[in-house]
Amino acid sequence: MPAGDAVRGLAVTVSISHPFDSDLRLELVSPVGKTVVLAEAVGTWGDDFSGTTFADDAQTSIVSALPPFAGRYRPAETLAALAGSKRAGTWRLRVRDLRGRYSGRLEAWRLDLTSCPGSTPVRRPKAGAPAPPPLATGRPSGSEPVEGRLVTVTSTMEGQNGDVSSVTALEAAPGPDGISLIEAIQATNNDPGTYTIRFDPSLAGATLAITNDLPLLSGGGVFIDGDVDGDGGPDLALAGGGRVQWGLNVASSGNRLHALTLRGFGQGVVFTAMRDERLSTPLLQGQAFARNIVSGVVLSNVITAISFGPTGYHQECERALCRTRSRWVDTRLVGNAVDSSTEGAIQLGWNFDNGDELRRATVAGNRLQVRGKYVNGVDLTIGAGGASDNRISDALVAHNAIEMMGGTNAVQVVAGQRGRSGNLVEDVRIVGNRIRFSGPRRPGSGGVAIFVSDDCWPPGRSVCQNIGRRIAVVGNVIDGPDVGVRVGEPCCSTTPRSPITGVRIAGNVIRSVITPPSQFLEPWGIVLGGLRAGVSNVVIDSNTVVQTGSARADPTAAGIAVIGGLDKVHTFVAGVSITNNRVETRLAGIQLLGGGPSKERAGRDPATGNRVTRVELRGNVTRRPILLIGGLGRRSTSNAVTCVASRDKVTMLPNVAGASGNVVRLGRC
Repeated sequence: MPAGDAVRGLAVTVSISHPFDSDLRLELVSPVGKTVVLAEAVGTWGDDFSGTTFADDAQTSIVSALPPFAGRYRPAETLAALAGSKRAGTWRLRVRDLRGRYSGRLEAWRLDLTSCPGSTPVRRPKAGAPAPPPLATGRPSGSEPVEGRLVTVTSTMEGQNGDVSSVTALEAAPGPDGISLIEAIQATNNDPGTYTIRFDPSLAGATLAITNDLPLLSGGGVFIDGDVDGDGGPDLALAGGGRVQWGLNVASSGNRLHALTLRGFGQGVVFTAMRDERLSTPLLQGQAFARNIVSGVVLSNVITAISFGPTGYHQECERALCRTRSRWVDTRLVGNAVDSSTEGAIQLGWNFDNGDELRRATVAGNRLQVRGKYVNGVDLTIGAGGASDNRISDALVAHNAIEMMGGTNAVQVVAGQRGRSGNLVEDVRIVGNRIRFSGPRRPGSGGVAIFVSDDCWPPGRSVCQNIGRRIAVVGNVIDGPDVGVRVGEPCCSTTPRSPITGVRIAGNVIRSVITPPSQFLEPWGIVLGGLRAGVSNVVIDSNTVVQTGSARADPTAAGIAVIGGLDKVHTFVAGVSITNNRVETRLAGIQLLGGGPSKERAGRDPATGNRVTRVELRGNVTRRPILLIGGLGRRSTSNAVTCVASRDKVTMLPNVAGASGNVVRLGRC
């Protein structure tokens, strides 16, 4: 073909060997540097791309498919974005290992281009998200190999009458009742190495009553496997009683908890920096707890299922003892089932104190049931209770089934909740989850909520500098929330130096019912709310939002809403791309609002000087109007919606319901 031919269609085929596909990001780069993401954070804990072809006409999306990836898949981003590019030049496949833990190899790749001489085809992407495939699961199956030396538990008793000075000593002198789980853990702690703790086949179906806290896993390198018959599922249970605080407490590296049933504990599994069971003992300082895995564990009748923190019980530790500045690195929570947690299913940072860090965490293929009024499903919150300088980075929340039978947010990402300063959440990917609300819940409940600094601690503090950045919400199905995806906080006070930047909301399906108004409820499918330091660089692409019901809603509500501020002063949202979304609702389809009243504050505070700026609208399909409103309500003034580049039909309303002095302006800036 002539060198100047324009590309009409593309397909990319790759073969990559790597033990964790979810660590990889695959991108196709055109000769002029334009990039399309083929795959990112897919495959839970599966391995390899085996002759995988990415093409827009494939039936299955790579986002929610299961490995091994062999065959044809729709890429994470449409290849049609490169249609019209010149064929000549160097096309590149860029493969990034986002975590760098394991080695891999690009075996081969091929690019197939079709061209049309002298023409540049115009291909309109289909609006809305593709039909979601069945939920992938990360649950392992089959028997797991023994790691290191095998230690067999032969007793259901809590007795400690064996010699636990070493594993060899325990096997030689187990005591009259055999080897208990407590003794096995103590012996491995006293004789560090690599061990697999398994249970004698005669214990299949047994319940081990735990009336005192089990010893910490402090030695490291221990694999506790409750799969007796080799089918991948748990065959015995640990049951808490009395004042037992935790089921299993991990305070070292290289441990794996697999195929166990834990029930009746305050916390099922807790990752701490404790030296022993006494909360008054100084904690380990400056540690890196790495490569811990919880897989195939069933947790029921627990207050919190899985959590991280220096002590596990933040409020019971004196502040001077809690400042560990510890790190939890390369942690995987995969294929677990949580039934009826009442204070949180998975809490990744709530109990951090000062200077703690969670890095490279994977929460994948879990099935969570959440009850309780103020409970979250997967909670990535740091800075709670006045804690500072904490960090969550490179976290993957993928392919989980979360049923909210009460509670607040299914997935919550917060830097600085009632916190001081210096908290950072970055590089979080929320991919391919199935979220369903099926029972009574707190008004304003959400599928995915992303906040920074919703309050300063102590009250009246003027500076809280916390950051949320590079967060992706991709390919999720969210059924029944009041708010599907919320970024920032539309309403009320906000701290001055805490931004959210670099958010991608793409390919999600959000379905909800418009319910009667209440003080804390505005039914939004997707909403961005301005901050003093701003919400910026946001992509909202190819989502489907369906809101049914006939109840009268608040005028700020919409299928997709971008709001400078409700009862706020001088907050902003800037740099937003809203493209190729499908919105079916009786409310406004898409609404850009500079400022207005909040239902929570009943419009008692002024909305002044808030703005929405640098917005692109293109390719959206809505049954209801796209509204650009400068200000709403009599206490709204000097708000603005400006620099809006729109290929979609819009209605511009500078002042609504008694507002004055507000501005709406189309055109690039």
